[in-house]
Amino acid sequence: MTVIWWMRASTRCRPIDDLRLPTTPALQLATIALRAEGYRTCGSGHHHTTLVALPTIIGAQAIPTVDYLDACRSRRNMVGYDGIGIATIADVEELIEAVEAPRGRITDWLGESHPELA
Repeated sequence: MTVIWWMRASTRCRPIDDLRLPTTPALQLATIALRAEGYRTCGSGHHHTTLVALPTIIGAQAIPTVDYLDACRSRRNMVGYDGIGIATIADVEELIEAVEAPRGRITDWLGESHPELA
């Protein structure tokens, strides 16, 4: 993914940007699965709803990854909106690795369940 490559190559990101960028592809992947099934979220908490719907759509094996990504989403909000805490480079690298796992599962699921969209 271009975003992940850019994250590793860049040295000028502020810590909050570092935590936001890898969470965006994870949310986009979950949105792809949700929309492929004909659903859409809106309103307050739609990012959380999108992530927690993923195991229902692609299977229970996604639960640990979704739990981790949702915790990162929550932490990103605390850092971004409240200024509490900071994302370290190790946090960002761990998050980047976590985003890679659902990417393959969602791509495989999409090819099997909705080949017209793959």
